Amino acid sequence: MRRLDQSGFTLIELTLAMALFSFALIFIVVGFNSIMGLYETGLAMRDTQQVARRALNEIVLDARGATTVTKAAGGAAHQQTICLDGPNGMIMYDVNDGELFRATYALTEEPTHVVNGVQTPYCPSYLPAQSSYRDTRQIITPNGPESNSNSVQVVSLTANISQGLSGSQLSAPQPQDLTVTLGVAGNQVVQDNNLVFKGSTPECAIGVNYCSITVLTTDVSLQGGSS
Repeated sequence: MRRLDQSGFTLIELTLAMALFSFALIFIVVGFNSIMGLYETGLAMRDTQQVARRALNEIVLDARGATTVTKAAGGAAHQQTICLDGPNGMIMYDVNDGELFRATYALTEEPTHVVNGVQTPYCPSYLPAQSSYRDTRQIITPNGPESNSNSVQVVSLTANISQGLSGSQLSAPQPQDLTVTLGVAGNQVVQDNNLVFKGSTPECAIGVNYCSITVLTTDVSLQGGSS
């Protein structure tokens, strides 16, 4: 009578094989998650760059036709309200809850306040009631159509003038040089509190692996009053 062949793996061998397989599976899963994270971050970076570039181009076009620029007093250092005065009225850019608004005023509609007994145009620190301006629209809207796959938010808008008078009204007889900085971040970055500021510049928090923030800066000369 022949004996049956009972050769096979021992319990220790099976345990080692399962352990090796588990480690290999863990490495595969971690690697896959890392690749997907990089892919999602790449999409978010593409969206923030496209949105920021498109919005900044629109601000530059308006600034080139302006004669003076005014920054509203007060507010956060990284979110300034910018008003561009030109021959046909004033254009106001304002950031509110991650949205970038553009409001236009005719010459007879510009907001004014009394300075030394004279009604003087000024740049408000917030978007006034809708009845006071002739047109407004959202340039950047979280969860809006501007982004292809990820929602975005405006996190910073600042303006600096190379020459001008003292005070909030920055103007000069010669064309001014305006420097505008616009920061756009992925909505998830803001919601997860992965956003910090160094001065007025937004940055990713320390230890964040995947973060989508785009900061664009451009210089433009105001030429609305030049001949």
